[in-house]
Amino acid sequence: MATNLRGKVALILAVILISAYYIYANIQWHDLGEEGWRDRALSLGLDLQGGMHLVLEVDTEKAFQAQISREAQDLERYLGGRIEGITATLEGDKIYLELADSGDYEEAREILRDRYRQWEVERKSDTELLLTYNPFQA
Repeated sequence: MATNLRGKVALILAVILISAYYIYANIQWHDLGEEGWRDRALSLGLDLQGGMHLVLEVDTEKAFQAQISREAQDLERYLGGRIEGITATLEGDKIYLELADSGDYEEAREILRDRYRQWEVERKSDTELLLTYNPFQA
């Protein structure tokens, strides 16, 4: 039993001595004249050396155009599955919808009102709608 206890105490003392050695080397490395100590000091990572400053910028105009483009594709795909012969054309930040039949206007307007609330709908002709993005309308 005493032998087992001696082994544990010896292991604990060894760990404490090794830790003290590295702590001393890291705290006092700049005051020591010996190069050997500096080689044995733990190297600090970027976060402990003072970190870094990273700035990410988003080109909001480009991101907005990409969002509008995705919305136009989604709108054409969704409406195309419900209304025959509909096409969506993207021009700037507006989407022009062209219907094959003027009788589909009410159905298209109802779908736009229910699913695409962020778009203001303006009727240009019997078969053409103009959609303008309004993020505050959603």
